[in-house]
Amino acid sequence: MLTTSPDHIIDLIREYSEEAPIVVEGKNDVAALNDLGIFSVVSVNAHGGPVGTIDFLAEGGTREIIILTDYDRRGEELHKRLAELALSAGIRVNDNLRKKLREVTHVRYVENLARIIRGEKIG
Repeated sequence: MLTTSPDHIIDLIREYSEEAPIVVEGKNDVAALNDLGIFSVVSVNAHGGPVGTIDFLAEGGTREIIILTDYDRRGEELHKRLAELALSAGIRVNDNLRKKLREVTHVRYVENLARIIRGEKIG
């Protein structure tokens, strides 16, 4: 259940993604954000894991990222690892979107985000 309008959530994600790329776990997460019109998305799996992802971003001159991994144990561990690597590479981590999305959508898996925002049943 959403605690705000779907358009507001999409606008919020777009606003954040204009400032920094969104780092997600895999291709289904990328597809979910692309489905919402969000294209500044980097997949950890596409870059060989956390180290490869942060190296890719650092080499491209990225100064800030948004980590939007799943809200399960594995996703939280990956978030922590990515944040540590980013900070040691001089890349700032913005967690505001992650916190706000969890609060207003109650999403657990990023790949379900577009469906939740559209009001579709999950599971």
